[in-house]
Amino acid sequence: MFKRVAMVFLAIIMALSIGIGGVACNRGGLGDESLDEEGNIDMNKPLVIRFAAPEGQFGDEIEMFAKGFKELYPNVTIKYEPIAGSWTEKLAGQFAAGNAPDVFWTDEVQSYASNGLLEDLNPYFEKYGVDKSDYYESMFALGEYEGGLYLMPREYNKVVVYINTQIFDTVFGSMSRDELPFTPREGTNYPANGWTWDEFVETAQMIAQKQDGNFVRRGAEISFSWGSSGPIIFTSLGGTIRSESNGQEGIDFNNSTNQAILQEIVDLVESGAFNNEILPDVGDFFSGRIGMMFNSRPATSTMEEADALSGKWDVVSFPTLPDGAIPTGASGYVLNAQSKVKELAATLLFYIISEEGQELFMETGNCIPIMRSLAEDENAMWRQYPEREINQDAFLYGDDEDSVLPYKYEFDNLNAVKNFESVWKGYVTPALLNGDMGIAEAMEYSQSQLETIFSNT
Repeated sequence: MFKRVAMVFLAIIMALSIGIGGVACNRGGLGDESLDEEGNIDMNKPLVIRFAAPEGQFGDEIEMFAKGFKELYPNVTIKYEPIAGSWTEKLAGQFAAGNAPDVFWTDEVQSYASNGLLEDLNPYFEKYGVDKSDYYESMFALGEYEGGLYLMPREYNKVVVYINTQIFDTVFGSMSRDELPFTPREGTNYPANGWTWDEFVETAQMIAQKQDGNFVRRGAEISFSWGSSGPIIFTSLGGTIRSESNGQEGIDFNNSTNQAILQEIVDLVESGAFNNEILPDVGDFFSGRIGMMFNSRPATSTMEEADALSGKWDVVSFPTLPDGAIPTGASGYVLNAQSKVKELAATLLFYIISEEGQELFMETGNCIPIMRSLAEDENAMWRQYPEREINQDAFLYGDDEDSVLPYKYEFDNLNAVKNFESVWKGYVTPALLNGDMGIAEAMEYSQSQLETIFSNT
């Protein structure tokens, strides 16, 4: 499986590399068609910006941006190009053919930026007079590569804890404040923002329930296989994954400290405190038989649509880990370095993060804008979803400086960045949780699999 994934990535990179030459050949000397002779955007010329994204996910917001942008530039048409099927392979093919879109959505920039396919956006901040401090700067980290910034973040997205309020009412509803394993939010028996990892674990243990020797309710779904959850929790508790010696990256996973930490996690799974995502006996969180789940803001719409959860959920901040880390992440939009309308397309990206663009973004769904003033406004539109009252402050809780990206971005090696999550999810997590190996054997096996992430074959 890993070899097939690696071969696909290799094929994409080869196509992208070919694409550089193809683009240069097909577009060389054309210049920026959106500019007049003095280097200003030509307001009178009919122009088209091609804006691509995976089919069915981002069309509403792109159309909103297009509508607002056209009011500023009436002769500009933003052509939304949804791409169905294998998104990265089709995009790679477009680059190879020299007809890639001007702007497109992505959740990683390394494979494109390392091949010179993306425009560095850093110079445009100064050029357009935009101050990065007006935004959650942790979100810009996702788009950084070798000193450049290649992605305009779409959203502000911290991981939080979703709770099943029906389960909490059953387990904790009759307890006094002093009996609770956590400090409750005012007027509720639900945890308040700022609770600790130890409080979270104790809460999960109290939720777990067995009947006739089998679990009928589990405490928490910690999504150990998810790169924004499991590896962050593990390393924050003192574990190691990446190592470095003489400037060379490696893996330091199979050691006694890690074994103790992972044994504790496995024990919590076996006790019912945590869900076993490989052998999910009670189903997932949406089945209504797990008390808590780690996820991010976009999951709120899924919560409302789940029959077992509709109106029976709330949120609280991610439990404070020993090092203060808060898992986070985002996706965003990038600019094709060889766009024929590059200046105009850059203007569009900065329109998206302008106050007007962010207001439009909030109209399309329940994501949180990256502009601080709008996100932190108590009357902001994003806080109106869902219509009932929930603990919206949980999505902003904690210092932005403590926000950390998915663990794959800890690596400098491009192959490791691309391959880490697939190996962690496909090999490490099953080895620990499927019951086929003891902890020592699982760690030895995981060490060998993690070492393959540096290879492209």
